[in-house]
Amino acid sequence: MNICSYYFILFYFFSSPLVSDAYGYRLRVDLINNGPAVLDANITFTVKLSNPSGVVPSGPFYCIFYDELGQSFTTETLNAVIFNFTTSYPSSQYKKGYYRMDVTVYKTEFIFPMPQGSATTKFDLTETLNGHIAAIQKNSSQHVSPHFVSTGEETQLVVKFHDPEDFLSQAQDLVFYWFVNDVNYGTTKTPVLKFNFTEVKNHTVMVDVYATFAAPTTTSTTTTTTTTTTTTTTTTTTTTTTTTPPSTTTSTSVPTTLSTVTPETSSSTTPSRNVSLARSKRRSGYIHYQRFIGYKVALFTLELQARDPVSNVSIHGNNWLKHGDIMNMNITCNGSAPFYYCWAFDGFMNETTNASCELPIKTNNCEVQLLHYFSSPGQYILPVVLYNQVFYQVIPLKVNIYEADRKAQLSLVVVPIASACVAIVSIAFGIGLYFYTRRNLRIEVADFDFEEEDVGNPESFYGRLRSSILQYWSSLKSQAPAANTSYQNITFD
Repeated sequence: MNICSYYFILFYFFSSPLVSDAYGYRLRVDLINNGPAVLDANITFTVKLSNPSGVVPSGPFYCIFYDELGQSFTTETLNAVIFNFTTSYPSSQYKKGYYRMDVTVYKTEFIFPMPQGSATTKFDLTETLNGHIAAIQKNSSQHVSPHFVSTGEETQLVVKFHDPEDFLSQAQDLVFYWFVNDVNYGTTKTPVLKFNFTEVKNHTVMVDVYATFAAPTTTSTTTTTTTTTTTTTTTTTTTTTTTTPPSTTTSTSVPTTLSTVTPETSSSTTPSRNVSLARSKRRSGYIHYQRFIGYKVALFTLELQARDPVSNVSIHGNNWLKHGDIMNMNITCNGSAPFYYCWAFDGFMNETTNASCELPIKTNNCEVQLLHYFSSPGQYILPVVLYNQVFYQVIPLKVNIYEADRKAQLSLVVVPIASACVAIVSIAFGIGLYFYTRRNLRIEVADFDFEEEDVGNPESFYGRLRSSILQYWSSLKSQAPAANTSYQNITFD
């Protein structure tokens, strides 16, 4: 190689990244994983390539993966934007913990690999199986939190594993030991336990999981091939038969695979091709892990709170109102506190299924009072949302406002007529009394002696009484008859 070629290579090597950055060709690399993964199970790392300018990256590219444990793997060079790398970490060589995986994407320009971007991700390796317990009921979607269960429904306790690589499908035996409030409720072969929580209190659910992995059954196939060769001459005939030894083919699983996905279609290479590919492009020793044989365990715990649902909803009040009256409705119910409710007046409504509370009112007593004045008559449907921590209900409250016929009241007719009759009778009675009094009028002679009398000082009441008595006594004495004169002219038979 002459000196010009050497300088050209150096110039190209140092100028290509600058040119790529200037024209926006540097890629954005995203690296994710589907962990956490249990030791001995597969874990997949996915690389996604994109361009900040929005242009679809054009390859071909290849990726080099390397972790902090000292391993590195190189993918096949393909015109793809998604690369998948699957591997496993045996429990005999690795311990649980958080680890880092790095990737660098290269693109071959002429004969030189140029880095296009890199990324890193953290992944978690565990000794026990990963998952959790879920409490499922018929109306679980109505619960405020997944940690609440209703005492009015049967609960299904389900173990949900995080197993994206189907590691548990290789287990020959899977046993679940169930405990509720430290009471053993037996074992199951399926990850489901049906249970009824009847007491309103906090409950603790635990499950021990034991997964057994045995050696897979190996199937051998023997093929025998016979080759016959015949040689003929003018004098003798010789026949030679050669038999090849039997060959045995044994199927084995390869835990480490490499696959890529193109923008248009997805393609995945076969395990045998991946093995040869990884060996041909490895940067460090390629390790072939045998299928796991042994057992895996897990202990999952779930804290639940059992509550009584809303029940016995009663509505009190008159829903037929005359226009102008105020609606006064009362709603009562039973269940576990606290209760939440809201209601809104939106005019004429026919659908209440999508009613919800944005600002619910919280109360510890299920007693709801609704007061509203309707400005116009008609039929209204008011959605009343009532719920607690385990039950949600929408009550379509129908209210009818009718317009009353405005007729003249009877009092407006009777009172004037009765008053007129009373007035007429009073006038007639007055006229009759006047004539009756005039007919019986007595004529008296008045003393028109206008001479002034000497009126002394007015006497008091006792003085006048004394004078009257003396005057009366004097008159009695003056009227006494003479003796033997009163009966001279009287005769008797």
